[in-house]
Amino acid sequence: FYAARCSKGVNQCIGRSIRHARDWAAVLLLDHRYAQPAIHGAISLWLREQASQAAFDEAERDLRGFFARHTGGSSPRMLSGTSAPAASARTTVAPAVSVAAAA
Repeated sequence: FYAARCSKGVNQCIGRSIRHARDWAAVLLLDHRYAQPAIHGAISLWLREQASQAAFDEAERDLRGFFARHTGGSSPRMLSGTSAPAASARTTVAPAVSVAAAA
C-alpha cells in the first residue's frame, strides 16, 4: 500500500517537471531501492526507458553534458561552484537511478 502511494507521488512529481515539448529536466532518484525490480517497475515507462544507474562521478559528468546541451554550454550552478563540497574520487551514489530526460 505505502509503496504504491509513494510511487504514484514520485511519478506525479517527475511528470510535473516536463509539461510541454520545449521543457526539459534532469531527474535524480538517489535511493538504492529504485534499483530493485519491483520499485523500478513502478516508475513510469517513459522514465524507465531513459534511466541509468551511475556512480557519482558518472552522474555528474552526464548532468554537466545534459545541461550544456540544453543551455548552450553553461553549467548548472549547483554543480559548478563552491557552494557544494567537492567530492572525492571514491565518493559514489548508492545504486541509484540517474535520469536526464528531455521532452
